[in-house]
Amino acid sequence: MPRNLPIGNGSMLVAFDGEYRLADFYFPRVGMENHAAARFRFGVWADDALHATDDAPWHRTLEYLRDTLVTDVQLQNDTIGLRIRCYDTVDPDAPVYLRKIVVRNLRGEARDIKLFLHHDFALYGNRIGDTVMFDPVSGGIVQYKVRRCVLVNCDGGVKEYACGRAAAAGGEGTWADAAVGVLSMTAIAQGAVDATIAIPLHLGANGSATAFHWICAGRTDAEVRALDAGVRAEGPAHLLARSGSHWYTWVNKPGLDLSDLPDEIIDFYRRSLLVVATQCDRGGAVIAANDSDITWGHNDHYSYLWMRDAAFVCDAMDRAGFPELTRRFLLLAKEGDQV
Repeated sequence: MPRNLPIGNGSMLVAFDGEYRLADFYFPRVGMENHAAARFRFGVWADDALHATDDAPWHRTLEYLRDTLVTDVQLQNDTIGLRIRCYDTVDPDAPVYLRKIVVRNLRGEARDIKLFLHHDFALYGNRIGDTVMFDPVSGGIVQYKVRRCVLVNCDGGVKEYACGRAAAAGGEGTWADAAVGVLSMTAIAQGAVDATIAIPLHLGANGSATAFHWICAGRTDAEVRALDAGVRAEGPAHLLARSGSHWYTWVNKPGLDLSDLPDEIIDFYRRSLLVVATQCDRGGAVIAANDSDITWGHNDHYSYLWMRDAAFVCDAMDRAGFPELTRRFLLLAKEGDQV
């Protein structure tokens, strides 16, 4: 089955595990080329210590905004007096992943914190020959290899970062820098690499602050720079709202009367349609399941197009009023496709 929270647009699929760690990052095909080498970590520096959100005592609730492919994740840590709400999405029209992070201070005094976001890419699904660097032009972190490139950025640009050797390469990885609250500012690394960025936030007494973080994917440096510029020009808040509106309109087909069904069944029906859409490639492939965990023990996965299973899915989607998915699948089955 798919991850806890899959989001995508048919050419980019991003999926989170049960601890709200980004675990799969597919581009440019759904189910092919998982560029996430390991879990991407997320944490907060507060009270002179790093608090990774996948550790205790964080309480996590992983949901979606209703009838959308926009997540609604709530993270709360009463020990440090912080509540975080995250909204993740993939641009319906472009290979851009976006996260909105809202941090609320549960204490009655003002404080300064840092968000730490770790990125452990292995482009083409292997750790050989990657380069990661701080890019002063975009103000983001760029990682590239051959015809794959990603650009990580945040509102206002990345001001604190560390590029380095990944933990799998025998080092500690840049996430270790976050453990001391200050990143190394190392600007470039080659081979098996990772990167961590910091976003400082000021929280008023019982107040809140918001940050945006995004990842653009492309085949060239020029492509990801153009996508990054597009996010900043449109505004990340508008992109998030546009994505939510797109998927709400897509899943709420006009003329379909579901009023005789209980609300929970209607919600489940529409959520099922949206999750199925994340597993369908724009080239026509309908993938069984995109969850890379099985590769660790079996050197295999379920990111396959099985014609019988895909036919069952497409029949159901066709009956539900989404013939475009079936049409793409039938064209692929008839004529084949080139990667």
